[in-house]
Amino acid sequence: MKIKKISKTLYVAGQFFNKQRLKRLNFQLNDNATEKMDRAHIVLANHCSVMDYRITTFAMRKNKAYHVTTKSIFAGKKFWLKRVGALPKVQFVPSFELIKQIKQVVENGNHVLVFPEGAVSFDGTNRIISNAVSKLIKKLGVPVAVINIKGTYLAKPRYNESKFNKVDKIVADFDVILDEQQVSQMTVEQIHQKVVSSLHFDVWKWNKQNDVKTFGNLVAGLDNLLFECVYCNGKMTVENDMLVCNKCGKQWSIDEYYRLHNASNELTIAQWFDNQRKNIYKKLKVDEFCLQSHVKVQLLDGFNGFKQVGHGVFTQGVHGVTFNGVINGVKTDLTFESKKHWSVPVGNNFIELSQQGNTYRFLFSEGGYSIKSAVAIEEAYKICKNS
Repeated sequence: MKIKKISKTLYVAGQFFNKQRLKRLNFQLNDNATEKMDRAHIVLANHCSVMDYRITTFAMRKNKAYHVTTKSIFAGKKFWLKRVGALPKVQFVPSFELIKQIKQVVENGNHVLVFPEGAVSFDGTNRIISNAVSKLIKKLGVPVAVINIKGTYLAKPRYNESKFNKVDKIVADFDVILDEQQVSQMTVEQIHQKVVSSLHFDVWKWNKQNDVKTFGNLVAGLDNLLFECVYCNGKMTVENDMLVCNKCGKQWSIDEYYRLHNASNELTIAQWFDNQRKNIYKKLKVDEFCLQSHVKVQLLDGFNGFKQVGHGVFTQGVHGVTFNGVINGVKTDLTFESKKHWSVPVGNNFIELSQQGNTYRFLFSEGGYSIKSAVAIEEAYKICKNS
């Protein structure tokens, strides 16, 4: 895709609406980078929420940046996104074309912004950060800046992205972490360690220190994320603003600080989610994990978005995912090996898997299946990598 010059008119208009929205969310930017960025930088940001683009775009208001963006959001918006500096990429799939585009942007003296996690946080803490971006930084030899965002998960959590919650505060710290000399002298592994430490966030520890209140329906959709009871591993559902186990009957409320309570316990979303992850890992390790579901299938059609193409049975275990069904009217069997997929794009009812230039979206009808599947893919990859 040919790189277009960022439209000044669209950029100014976008900044105006961005500023109004962020003002209502009590946003604060601690900017120690802008005055230092007199040449092209790779700018990295952690990914707490789908609204993070508002933060990064505002942070770069005086230094326009091209944003690496998931290809699927270009559907119906290609004309506009190209003119605001969006660089398309299929998530978690290597792209030599993207590397060429980034190299061209940097050589033209412009900044490039990347979310190294590749997807939104599950639970208000970091997802996996591969060393691919650190390799790119080393290859390009350009300085690096970081935007560390805190609080957007509270305003728009990944389990309920339908509307904004009102929050007391959102903060972003913006600074240059590596200059050209440091990049040239450091190894890829040293750069990677610096990137990981600079992007680290835990919204629950931050919130405990800052007592940020959130106002809205905080429990809606939470059973998509916290799908397994911490007491009996039963299935969780949302009933009357409570998170309830269908097996043992334990009930949890959530307060304005996002703290989960029952009569005898208090947990953060991250603590609960980590318990689920550990349980999935244990089952995978002894080959006792099996997720099976009837799914609908969509296929990514270039910049036209995902199109419905079929249906079938989705089966997942430690060795990967198989699909047996019909795609475009033809009986189809697909296999996605664990060792080839370290993470996947995921929504509240779907995951995406790619192979041989095709990206498939598998849509589940059961709540919680997509997140469980995505976590199992990450944990199975670790097992295969270490075996």
